[in-house]
Amino acid sequence: MPAPSINLNRACLARRMMEFGVRPHLIAYMMKLPEPSVMEWYEQVIGKRPNRGPLKNCAASYIKTRSDARRLAVFCTFYRKAKRTAGPMMMEQLFLAMAHFNKIYPDQKIDGTLAWMAAREFDTNVLRFKYCSSCRLHYLYYLQSPQLRKCPFCPSRCRKSC
Repeated sequence: MPAPSINLNRACLARRMMEFGVRPHLIAYMMKLPEPSVMEWYEQVIGKRPNRGPLKNCAASYIKTRSDARRLAVFCTFYRKAKRTAGPMMMEQLFLAMAHFNKIYPDQKIDGTLAWMAAREFDTNVLRFKYCSSCRLHYLYYLQSPQLRKCPFCPSRCRKSC
C-alpha cells in the first residue's frame, strides 16, 4: 500500500515546529498529518524520542515565577507585533515571534509548545495585556494564575498597587 501523499509545505512547517520544540501530537493535530509519521519524523529530526505525558492545560500553568511571567509577557509582545507584520497564518506569526525572542534570550529559549499555547490563548483573549500604572508597562494578565495577576516588572514592594 503506497504511503499517503503529504503536502510539502505542511511537512516543511512541521519540521520547523519540531525544531522549535512543539510536541509531535500537537504538530499532527495542527497540520492534519498522521501522528505515527510525525513521531517517526521527530525522532529523525531531533535525534531523540519526544517527551511523553500529558500537557498542561494552559500557558499560564507553565508560569511559576515572576521571571517566567516576564519572559512570557515579552514573548507575547513579540507575537502581537508579528501579528501586525507577518502573513495571515498563525504559524508564520508564531515563528517570527519565537525567532525574535530566542535572539534576545539565547540562553533561555522559549519552548515551542508553550509559545503555541500562549499564542492561541492570546488570540482568544484568555491571556491579555493589562497596563501597570506604577511602572507604565503592559503585562500579561490571567485571573486564574497567581503569577499573572500582578505586574511582574514592578519591584516586590509595589506589586500590590498594580
